[in-house]
Amino acid sequence: MFSSRKILLTGAAFMLLGAPAASAVETPHNALTVPPSAHEMPAPAGGIAMEQQNAQMAASIEPAASDEAAAAPAAQAAPVPVSAPMSPPIAPPTEWGYSGANAPHHWAQLDAAFAGCASGQAQSPVNIEAYQPAEMERLQIAYAPTKMHVVNSGKGIGVKYEPGSKFMAEGKTYDLQAFKFQSPSEHYVNGAPYPLEIQFLHTDEQGAIAGLAVFAKLGAANPVIQSIWDNIPAAMGSEALVENVMLDVAALMPAEGAYYAYDGSLSIPPCSEGVKWYVLKTPIEISLEQLHALQAMYPANARPVQPLNGRVVKGMQ
Repeated sequence: MFSSRKILLTGAAFMLLGAPAASAVETPHNALTVPPSAHEMPAPAGGIAMEQQNAQMAASIEPAASDEAAAAPAAQAAPVPVSAPMSPPIAPPTEWGYSGANAPHHWAQLDAAFAGCASGQAQSPVNIEAYQPAEMERLQIAYAPTKMHVVNSGKGIGVKYEPGSKFMAEGKTYDLQAFKFQSPSEHYVNGAPYPLEIQFLHTDEQGAIAGLAVFAKLGAANPVIQSIWDNIPAAMGSEALVENVMLDVAALMPAEGAYYAYDGSLSIPPCSEGVKWYVLKTPIEISLEQLHALQAMYPANARPVQPLNGRVVKGMQ
């Protein structure tokens, strides 16, 4: 699903994300002043504490048999209706996860191919607590509606995307392949996470990867997210293609498109570097009930923030 491919924009919704480009400013990094309390990070449902080159980029959203599935929390979400048969589980080469012996700080020891998770010097996610103002073009989004194709991987909830959607940044054009949900957010802002982060994963014709991260804060229920939640296959390690439900993720983009940008990595094994990350500053909203519905299945599926090691995070004013 992640092979490079040429995609037409016919029928795609097109928009520009970002305020008018700011002039380059030769000043020290701008420190952020958003207090952690503004992120409104609630305790996980039930009080549970937080404890892949291109071919492997989909590991966290591909259906996969998991030992963690057998040890799923006792308080599971009620089964959700599925409109299409579920595919059989597919076992990954090496199991990894977010807790216990498979937790992020063990990833490098689980497989030699995961060594970069420990030795890499440009890893993701990161804590954005200051940024360098820069002249940055607007992000161009051309996401087309797609059939609902939801994956319950055993590590989180993701959505596969049909061909026909584009993301353009810094003079490059990428194809949207999939997006996935992380709770709490993997990227931090001024030392604190948001309740949820949606990561849109793209590849260009040469196989380069770009990630677009959208935060979600507590507020009104989000109808697009609810349509995904309503079609999650109940069994971990399975997926469902719902032919009669269309999904338009353009509605998951905030109206204000200012963003941060930095060079990083995949935030899942093998933690490959060379990934361009674009993190939107303005969050969208989800309800507490929607957040708890996800946490009932996956209480915490976020990699801890990684050191910047001298990298500069750029940002729009």
